[in-house]
Amino acid sequence: MKNSSGGNGLSQRTLAERYNISLGSVSNILKRKEEYLHDYETNQNQNVKRKFKSFDSVKLDQQVYEWFGSCENILVCDVNEQDDDDSNAVSTEIPPKIAEAMEMTQKLRLLATTQYPQLHKLISELESKLIDVYIDSKKQKQTTIENFFKQN
Repeated sequence: MKNSSGGNGLSQRTLAERYNISLGSVSNILKRKEEYLHDYETNQNQNVKRKFKSFDSVKLDQQVYEWFGSCENILVCDVNEQDDDDSNAVSTEIPPKIAEAMEMTQKLRLLATTQYPQLHKLISELESKLIDVYIDSKKQKQTTIENFFKQN
């Protein structure tokens, strides 16, 4: 092994004394030198204790299949799917007014602040659309500024 400072080859005994390790450890390191250099060059995770061998992957596959078998009765729901059969059904629920919807967005903003920060963008967009709808609805009813003060 080459010394990094001088480039001279050092004996195993000198390396063991310099790095305060056993001769057996030096021998093992030198035997696996190419493997260590390859791992270093490919930036492989150093926390890997052992590399997979072929029988380990077979055992892992078997354990994964057993896990999938035990999960057969689990119900999986995809929230993006919509039922087209109910598309013609009329909702009997009364939709909230714009003011109620704005109050709901305030509650959603509190939820996003405390638990789900990824919802902030969606809530801001929803709030913006609600404000646009509110302004547009007032614009149709109010034609002059005097009408605005008469309504309020």
